[in-house]
Amino acid sequence: IIIDDGRNFVRYTKNKYDLITLEPLQMFQKGVVYFYTEDFYREARERLHPDGVICQWLPIYAMTEHEMRSIIKTMVAVFPHTLLWGGQWSDLILIGFNHDGPRIEFNEQEIAERLINPAVKDDLFSVMLANRFDPYSFVLMDGRTLADFGKSGQIYSDDHPALEFTAPRGREATKANAALLLPHLTPPERMFDLPHRDVATYLADIRRLTFQRLITPDRRRDLTDQMRSRYLEFY
Repeated sequence: IIIDDGRNFVRYTKNKYDLITLEPLQMFQKGVVYFYTEDFYREARERLHPDGVICQWLPIYAMTEHEMRSIIKTMVAVFPHTLLWGGQWSDLILIGFNHDGPRIEFNEQEIAERLINPAVKDDLFSVMLANRFDPYSFVLMDGRTLADFGKSGQIYSDDHPALEFTAPRGREATKANAALLLPHLTPPERMFDLPHRDVATYLADIRRLTFQRLITPDRRRDLTDQMRSRYLEFY
């Protein structure tokens, strides 16, 4: 355990890492916005091994549309190969890859083999993630889609941390932001090598129902039943 200022440590360490994961305080807390700037992401990328990963918290319940688009635009400017991950809750994650190839490759066989482990399978079953294709339903948008979604945003920088001044005005925005994201979800078949069309349709259905639960919480029980029915039907 290293007790230090996170920004200073990333800036001055000579170490390289496979993973940098961020779960800062709320964005309106003093200094937190400096983990959402282009300057920080460039420093972090220099500390990642090739194909290393950075994970950034995106609490869509606590930001405006402009803030959401700007946070995404800022990260994608440094990590073009970024994925938006999540969906069952209003805490999403931006996953950036230190990768220069044409696309991110997933090892479908390794994912399937890990899910064979009974302890892993039993633990994930409660959130409908126990079978080989289920993890893909949490991958929502690829870098190309995110870049397009963030076009109208601004780039946050250390010199111009506008987020520091707008975040304190935040209000509960889960429904509005989930509704904004839903039409932009990247088709599963564009991100993964899926064995047949039925898998892509299933993944798209689960993602749609998941977001509808965020948009219409009063229908959460009904939509959850639809998700379970679709899950059992597919498997």
